[in-house]
Amino acid sequence: MGAVMLAEGRLEEAARYTDRALRSEVRAPDYLLRNQRGRILMAQGSRAEALKELRDAVNLASGWRVGVLPASASLTATNRGLEQKVFLSFVEAAADEAVRTGDRRWAEEAFEAMELNRAASLRESLTLADAWRRKAPGEYWEKLGRLRQVDSKVLAEKPRSEESQHLRLELAEIEAKSGLGFSPKNSEIFRGQSSLIHFQHGLGRSEVLLSFHLGNTESYRWELTRNSFRLRRIAAKGKIRQQILAFSEALRSGRTGADELGEELYKELFADLGQEAAAGPSWLMAVEGTLFQLPFAALVTGRTGTRANYLVTKHSVQTIPGALLLSTLPELGTGWFLGIGDPVYNVADLRWRKSSGMDSFLGFFRPAKAFGTPTEFGRLVGSDAELRSSASSWAGPAVLLEGMDASRARSLDQVSKSPALVHLATHVVSSGNTAMIALSLNRSAEVEFLKMAEVASLHVPGAIVAMTGCDTGGGEVMEGAGLLGLTRAWEMAGAGAVVATSWPVLDSSGDILSLFYKNLRHYPAAEALRRSQMEMLNSAAWQARPSYWAAYQITGGAR
Repeated sequence: MGAVMLAEGRLEEAARYTDRALRSEVRAPDYLLRNQRGRILMAQGSRAEALKELRDAVNLASGWRVGVLPASASLTATNRGLEQKVFLSFVEAAADEAVRTGDRRWAEEAFEAMELNRAASLRESLTLADAWRRKAPGEYWEKLGRLRQVDSKVLAEKPRSEESQHLRLELAEIEAKSGLGFSPKNSEIFRGQSSLIHFQHGLGRSEVLLSFHLGNTESYRWELTRNSFRLRRIAAKGKIRQQILAFSEALRSGRTGADELGEELYKELFADLGQEAAAGPSWLMAVEGTLFQLPFAALVTGRTGTRANYLVTKHSVQTIPGALLLSTLPELGTGWFLGIGDPVYNVADLRWRKSSGMDSFLGFFRPAKAFGTPTEFGRLVGSDAELRSSASSWAGPAVLLEGMDASRARSLDQVSKSPALVHLATHVVSSGNTAMIALSLNRSAEVEFLKMAEVASLHVPGAIVAMTGCDTGGGEVMEGAGLLGLTRAWEMAGAGAVVATSWPVLDSSGDILSLFYKNLRHYPAAEALRRSQMEMLNSAAWQARPSYWAAYQITGGAR
């Protein structure tokens, strides 16, 4: 009833019903009711009291969230509800208060709440819940059960016990060790009094963290360096979405006017960037919504005469799952290279006919099958050269699986041996809210797939993964759960960084990836990709067009 009264604008009645609900022995979770009371107070103009209630709701929700079983089918709905009803209410109210009053404290708290919410998203996905469950050791579930018992004995309004705090720290440590995406800078440390300073010290001197929240009426950008912290208000979600879609479409199609749209969008997002952040060469981007679709590298920062100056000439860009999920990429050294590509997709392919003994003319008329229905994919003619040039550029040990060897069984076997680099030159298929890597036909003329949840169940600690098929960086953007796709699945598998395409690119010999692996010997992954894109830009060949090189983007928490 309190929620109904609030929706109707009957604030006094809403407050009365909400207070009665909070006093009731049988009631909704406290974090929802405290959030509701905070929104009522905000609507009544009691900003200070409202912010306190909204902050308390976030703290309560953070504690409750740990107790939700990761294998539960309700996780995605739970996370989205938490973000919309609790985290977003506080983030937007605190950010608005910070901008309105100049109070840095509220800017910091809004940033922390935003990033705390992102930190939980790797395990709070219905699509990947089974993979999470398989990864978590028995010890995790025992401690989680104990935590729920301990917390159930304490009223929500009281501080958590020392045992509860200790169990939460142990759970965070297990999550980190299990490759589940959490950094040792866990949520308990992050929300301490010195959390922002602690986090700033974790950034490199050349790194800038840019965190975005897109709201219906207004959006916000936080910028963080080792020595500075700023919050700025930017345009509402609707306007930014329109600009991103118009720019991306013009860029992909090569239409005139793309540079002008890129310059306008750059000003919208970054025009008032602080001096230190603007000078930082390495940008780490925590994004949401349509920002996942934005080819940042091709944004136009200005012009020299009539020539556009692209963002890639000044900054490397790496999309990260969130501020709490940053880690250091292990030294690759002479780690080995696994390349999977040029699979047999068509029964008319001589490689399949020889392997299956179908050398007769009838082999041309036998359709391939997937999911019980006929299907065919065109051969990726350039992927053979792409694999070989990429492996040669790395100059370390390499295993290449091509043709019939690019099978599901052989691919899984090699991935299980912990390669430092995994290069996939295959088709990618999307089906509903999942994506699959298409591998070679089996002897029954069936296309074999590696599904997203199966990828998430793999173990590739610290590996760099490159997927060069069509739109491999796509996925479903869900509020509170981020971008769910193959990039997220590889991150759950432990990959430090994933290079993927934001739209279909022409089948080629992999020039940009060959350069990437060569640069990777000397530079971090994001900088290696930036230098590769720069070489394409300055090549004076067809690859100089942003529609080619800007499609490649790098995602991941390791740098």
